[in-house]
Amino acid sequence: MAGRCLGKAVLTRMIPLTAKPEDDPTFVALVSRIIRNEVRVVSPSEIFVVQIDGWFGCKWLEFSGKELGALGVWGSILTVPPFHPNRVLSETKALIIDSATLQLFEQLTPPLHRHQTSGENLSRKITDISKSALFVWYSSGTRTVGKASLMVYTSASNEQSAWYASFDRKNDWMIYRLIGLSKQQLGLLMKEDDI
Repeated sequence: MAGRCLGKAVLTRMIPLTAKPEDDPTFVALVSRIIRNEVRVVSPSEIFVVQIDGWFGCKWLEFSGKELGALGVWGSILTVPPFHPNRVLSETKALIIDSATLQLFEQLTPPLHRHQTSGENLSRKITDISKSALFVWYSSGTRTVGKASLMVYTSASNEQSAWYASFDRKNDWMIYRLIGLSKQQLGLLMKEDDI
């Protein structure tokens, strides 16, 4: 990943998201802008950004895993969504030094998504991972598919929130489905200018 040195934290100005050949660079830039603006709104201490292989639907929002191998569990306590590690294309964690200037230290840490049973994931609360963080998942393959997904969790002290957005590309990327956030709120996060 860009901006990383093995075993060292690296000072950067926001997490550099790079469009791979299968990614639409306009969508990747949109995700970067949403992350920057969300960091300014939430002022978390940490940020986790994960790119998932392919599009993912709204069923992943607040999904914790399966009990007894069959019953899906969605809950009010947010857990790390149980994406299989094989679907994780990139994962970055950083400590935010200054949310106004967006300066941060990227850190090498154990993966957020790990090989485990779905039942084991039921107890992986995001507040146990960080009491003050922004967690972001976004889809890959947006150049050819013409649809994209983005999911954001926040933890602040003992409070947490989650939202999901899917997008379709006509001429530009347009919001197709939105859960947990109003169109006006997402519109502000998508703006070029600082909010």
